[in-house]
Amino acid sequence: MKLWNNSLLPAGPLVCVTTLHRYGGRQQGISLVEMMVALVIASIVGIGLTQILISTKQAFNTNIALARAQENSRFALRFLNEDLRMVAHLGMRNEQGARPGAAEDPAGNLLFNHLAVASGATPRRPASAPWAYRLDIPFQAHEYNGTGMGQTLILPASPIVDGGTGGNWSPSLAGTPLASLASEALTGSDIIVMRYLSAEFVTLVNSGPRPDGLAISANIPFDSATGRFFWLTGGNPGFIQSGGIYAFSNARAISLFQVTTVGTPAGGEASATALGGLNTLDWVTTPPLGASGEIENSADYGSLLPVHRYEMVIYYVALGADGGPSLFRRRLDPAATNGLGSREELVPGVESMQVVLGVANRNYPRNADQPTAYMTADNLSSTTWGTGSPDAEARLRSVVSSRVGLLMRSQQAGSDQESHNVAGTNVTVGATDRQLRFVYETQVSFRNRNRG
Repeated sequence: MKLWNNSLLPAGPLVCVTTLHRYGGRQQGISLVEMMVALVIASIVGIGLTQILISTKQAFNTNIALARAQENSRFALRFLNEDLRMVAHLGMRNEQGARPGAAEDPAGNLLFNHLAVASGATPRRPASAPWAYRLDIPFQAHEYNGTGMGQTLILPASPIVDGGTGGNWSPSLAGTPLASLASEALTGSDIIVMRYLSAEFVTLVNSGPRPDGLAISANIPFDSATGRFFWLTGGNPGFIQSGGIYAFSNARAISLFQVTTVGTPAGGEASATALGGLNTLDWVTTPPLGASGEIENSADYGSLLPVHRYEMVIYYVALGADGGPSLFRRRLDPAATNGLGSREELVPGVESMQVVLGVANRNYPRNADQPTAYMTADNLSSTTWGTGSPDAEARLRSVVSSRVGLLMRSQQAGSDQESHNVAGTNVTVGATDRQLRFVYETQVSFRNRNRG
């Protein structure tokens, strides 16, 4: 068999040719140096992104904490401002001082307090009235020791209830109805008490004989024959309540008493009695009161006279429902022991309250509204005011404005701790809770008056 044709082969010797092929050329990949550089760059970018995330989260938490603290502070200051502006409001009487026979104004201060205890020839002197009904002392403050202006207060890591007898406040709470607050009030915070007549009122009507009238006494000035007084409901028929403390007031005199029975309204009018209950004194025309011989008589009051409700309110800082510090309030309750109503938690996050008093002058408060000195409650009671220095009660009546500072604590972590100036008190925190703290202050002139 012939396998090939020799004629197809080239002439000459046989040559074998082999063709070599390269596949892929040089080997491709990442060196160790390149990998390390990439890791460094990725780490830097990752750290930067992490820092941005952390900063954004901190800023968000800070803004939330600030917003909550601002909201709580506005809420707290609203309560305080409303009551502070009403301090020493005595209805139609224009002046703050109201105490019969008081040295600062013996002729003009006609406050007849039917809750007072009879004492000699002056049975209605407010000084003998129960503590809760001292309308002649419209404002009281108790400074926690060591928290005065310029002093430094270091708050504990966790809020601490004082738990003592009240001696850590100045003036001391011991021996007063406020002593019970020492078992709940927190250390390092002041306590304030405010008294005034309500802005709301109803109007007396002409006191002629009425078949539905209920007698106060046989010689009440409004109706000497029957002892009845009547008022227009004025769209507020429930304003006068049984057991409530009320006052008649005109430009000269005030009479404070308790209503014990409210009659059935008739023809848009209503009637009430004011005997019994807390009243220890009846309405009388003798004996004379005060150095000028003034008496509580029919000339003091008349028709269209406003009838105001008596108010007392106490503010302090205690532990709230969440275990943190909160602003608390107690209002007047005539049925409660010492007149102190049940405690009300108003605003969480109030860690400390500091109070500074604006004193009109260092003698007597008559017709004075502009503060001439600022001091804390302990200064007011201890400062020597020279010859003829007024007594403690006269000093309290010389207070015409108040500056209240609140240290607000956030309810979540935010940033590092800082020192704060709260109404002149330097406050630092011994905690590492990283909670944000802010200071908010208000300064209010009592009755919103600033006469020169």
